[in-house]
Amino acid sequence: MVEVANVIAAVLIAIGLYQVAMGLWVGFAFDAPTEWLFYSMRYLGSPSGEAVDRGALYIVGGIVLGLLAKIAKGRRN
Repeated sequence: MVEVANVIAAVLIAIGLYQVAMGLWVGFAFDAPTEWLFYSMRYLGSPSGEAVDRGALYIVGGIVLGLLAKIAKGRRN
């Protein structure tokens, strides 16, 4: 079960990094508000600021889950 938690934590961190990177890319790559909103909704499904916030939460959640998995692994022995 601890190994599954480690895999889930890694996936959460990877998804979070993707969300943050895409949110920042969309935010900085397009100048016109209509282009920014169009590409933000197309690639992220939400405005880029919300995507960055959601990505940061995924990263924090993955770190917390990974730490809890390490604690559980240490206590299991």
